[in-house]
Amino acid sequence: MLNTKEHLNQLDAIAVTELDNETAAAIGGGYNIEFYDTNNYKELLGSFNNSGKPVLINNDKISSIIVRGGKWRLYADAYYQGFAKTYGKGKYVLPAGLNNKVSSFIRVG
Repeated sequence: MLNTKEHLNQLDAIAVTELDNETAAAIGGGYNIEFYDTNNYKELLGSFNNSGKPVLINNDKISSIIVRGGKWRLYADAYYQGFAKTYGKGKYVLPAGLNNKVSSFIRVG
């Protein structure tokens, strides 16, 4: 029979192994969204976790994204203006309204 400390250690081990990718990224300081200059996800422009930017330094260069956690809204114009689209977990090549036009983004979920 396990004592209380051993039992809690086992529960901790189970909890850690069952974390989903989003939670693990948040706890581990990982990134929830990554921006790429190309459609093949090879030229990383920037990675962000749990926030957004009203104005991007790499303005109008983003062609594809990888969302690892949460939901993110990308805007064609600075300060969350213009054409916008929301993305959840996955890999995306941006449509014509956003391809090489993203100027701001924010986490929405």
